[in-house]
Amino acid sequence: MIKQTTYVLFLLTFIGLNTVNVLGQTSFGPPSLQAKITEHTLSGDCNLSNPGLKGTGRDEFTKVDPPQWFTPGADRAATIVVSYSQGFPLEARPALEYALDIWGQLLNSQITIWVQANWGSLGAGVLAQAGPETVHSNFSGAPLSNRLYAGALANSLSVSDLSPGQPDIAITFGDVINWYYGLDGNTPSSKYDFVTVALHEVGHGLGFIGSASHNGTSGFIGLSGIPLIYDVFVETTDGTSILSYNSGTVSLGDALQSDGLFWNGVEGGAGSTIGRPRLYAPTNWNTGSSFSHLRESSYLSGSENSLMTPFLGTAEAIHDPGPVVKGMFADMGWDTQIVTCGILSAVSGLQLPCNPINSTYTQQVIVTYENNPTTGVIVVNGTSHAIGTSPQTITLVNQPADGLPVDVEVYFTSQPDCISTFPAAYTAIDPCCLDLRLVEVNPITKTISIRNTGNCGAVLDGFSFYSENLSTDLGTLLPIGSVVNSGDTVSLVWPEWTPEFNVVSKGELAIVNPVSQIIDYLQWGSANHSLELSASVDNVWTNNTFILGEPPFTYNGIGGFGLNEWLYTPYECTVVSATSGASSGCTAPLNLYTQDVDLVLLNAPVTGTINLNGQNFNLALLYPLLSFDGIAQVTLTLQNLLSNGLPVNLDVSFSDNATCSASFNTLFTAPITCFCTNDVNGDGVVNVGDLLDVLAEFGCTSNCIADVTGDGFVNVSDLLSILSEFGQVCV
Repeated sequence: MIKQTTYVLFLLTFIGLNTVNVLGQTSFGPPSLQAKITEHTLSGDCNLSNPGLKGTGRDEFTKVDPPQWFTPGADRAATIVVSYSQGFPLEARPALEYALDIWGQLLNSQITIWVQANWGSLGAGVLAQAGPETVHSNFSGAPLSNRLYAGALANSLSVSDLSPGQPDIAITFGDVINWYYGLDGNTPSSKYDFVTVALHEVGHGLGFIGSASHNGTSGFIGLSGIPLIYDVFVETTDGTSILSYNSGTVSLGDALQSDGLFWNGVEGGAGSTIGRPRLYAPTNWNTGSSFSHLRESSYLSGSENSLMTPFLGTAEAIHDPGPVVKGMFADMGWDTQIVTCGILSAVSGLQLPCNPINSTYTQQVIVTYENNPTTGVIVVNGTSHAIGTSPQTITLVNQPADGLPVDVEVYFTSQPDCISTFPAAYTAIDPCCLDLRLVEVNPITKTISIRNTGNCGAVLDGFSFYSENLSTDLGTLLPIGSVVNSGDTVSLVWPEWTPEFNVVSKGELAIVNPVSQIIDYLQWGSANHSLELSASVDNVWTNNTFILGEPPFTYNGIGGFGLNEWLYTPYECTVVSATSGASSGCTAPLNLYTQDVDLVLLNAPVTGTINLNGQNFNLALLYPLLSFDGIAQVTLTLQNLLSNGLPVNLDVSFSDNATCSASFNTLFTAPITCFCTNDVNGDGVVNVGDLLDVLAEFGCTSNCIADVTGDGFVNVSDLLSILSEFGQVCV
């Protein structure tokens, strides 16, 4: 009879933990195990200051999203319950639960997994540390005899709690780490992603841990001679099992430091794209990291298999255990719900109408798959697409409209053997050949004439007029079922159409085909209408060009597009209106003022000058600031006007268009004459009396009436100021 064995692991230093006092426990387990640990400590192998997952402090700015099979908050296939130590931050708990959701949806277990989550001080650079609290061998349901299984795995295999009342996993998170507690993986610079660290440490507690250790000379394997199940699958480069070496020998020590250790499990290998999964076995033994991690340089930051490497950077998130780790857990005995990559179906989705320009159409294909790779792309009928979430809608553009059944082939570039073909998944749309052009547009009568320039006749259903925020199907403007034959021209009235009418007509008109392409376009009165940019992209118009003239607008081209293809009567240059604006009011001592004049101009010159009552303004400098597009609203300021209180007429003319001019009677009134500051005695004239008043107060420095300059003194400057206006009448 094989005897069942249970070991209690109190943060074993040689499997990546650093304290012998957790939850009040102080014993390391059986005497033989205690002796082995003491032996390793005395020989220099046990470095208690630096075990656990280590942070690099280097920003990686990489993110691995959760598995596609994961649904946040969904039921877990394995029940996991957490107990939190005193002081464990509330803001950290959702992130730990999120990590447990991922493991709980991957693993199947009928027995509850108990986790003790602690918050405390760890070694420098250590983010967290964890391990199974118990290991068991030779229990009912154990796949292999004389092999130790982590408590949670042993419980699952035996369908019983082999250590009732004890936690299965203990995790300690560093209390001085710059943590990021978000669940989205968008980890900022200089912060460590808590979800990633929790996923990593729970992985160790669930069994991703080996028993190997090194004392600087010799290697050791097993606990009191019994290997962990993890050890069973480790081999050297030449395929030699690590268990073939004698524990306590130099040869085992050399193998553990060979940088040549691999996982030989079938499922773990199936999850790898680089051959056997490679373990971390640096040439200098790294306590707490060697043997029980994947090789860092084989699974770099951003790799889907990088979760269980021994180092983590800042701004690095890994929310997927990865196919290699999932396979390794399956090899050790976990029911991981892993299924082989499969493409299950490809069915027709939305099918857009035929494009008459090239007789093609757009087809959506809904592809359903499972256990897909997350690297590379998905290829559907020769076109590459980013891998999304199953079922994924793939859009195929420019498909030939031939009316025939279409087979659909789907595969993943990073796993080309995951491929399926679905015969006659859908039927292509029938060919099409209708094409339409604008030939006359009259926004005043709301009449639009179009010509079918295609090579066959058809109804107009699916084609539309668009203008600003209005649209209408062309089929509604004709009797039902009306066919427009090749070469025919039809005149349509659009009653709801409302172009802008002010001084000039402004608007746009587009013909849009059934696949939302603008196939003809016209704009008038101004640029920058709502569809101008789209029309430019579809190569039927040029940005910032427009008709500036009287409707109707008649097409005169031979197939081209754009402003130069249209005939119209240009608007004449007109000064539409002039109104008075702000005035500065009379300013002493010169009795002058400034006056703003607001003008509305139609089709005015953009070169030369505009003249207002003899004052010239350079149009070349003025119009770029006004975004002139036919109608310009201009504000010009008349300078140095005399304040005399009289009405002022305005005459407007252009140097480059002598026929374009206008006059406006009594446009504004000048302010009345203002008082002179140099009239000291207030008699309305600057004269000798004012000079005498200055002389009478000469030298005054306080409350001086004769201080006309306002500098606080009565001196020579006041005399000079009066002399500058001597004889001026001020009222």
